[in-house]
Amino acid sequence: MVISLHLPRNTEVMGENSDLDLLRLVGEALYGERWQAPIACDLGVSDRAVRYWLSAATRLPEDLGARLLTIVIRKQDALGNLEDDVRNRLALRASSEMTASKSIQANEGS
Repeated sequence: MVISLHLPRNTEVMGENSDLDLLRLVGEALYGERWQAPIACDLGVSDRAVRYWLSAATRLPEDLGARLLTIVIRKQDALGNLEDDVRNRLALRASSEMTASKSIQANEGS
């Protein structure tokens, strides 16, 4: 199952800050406005490190893009599994409700 987020696409070629832009894009898409602490946790760094990266006080890790992709894939898999679980539970509920309804109808007809 593929889950896609509808995010604005920047058609310009990304410059020197492309990983920084990618960090913001992924962080905001996954966690909303308060994304820095959760993405830091997923990256295994402190939220202070993320703030330093954003302020350009320290260099970004060389593998940041690959690490962000790993996070996106992991979240996408988790959401796919969650979707399957919700669909299964709804199907079971509908089946149970239909069985109960038929049982009530049968009892009323007796």
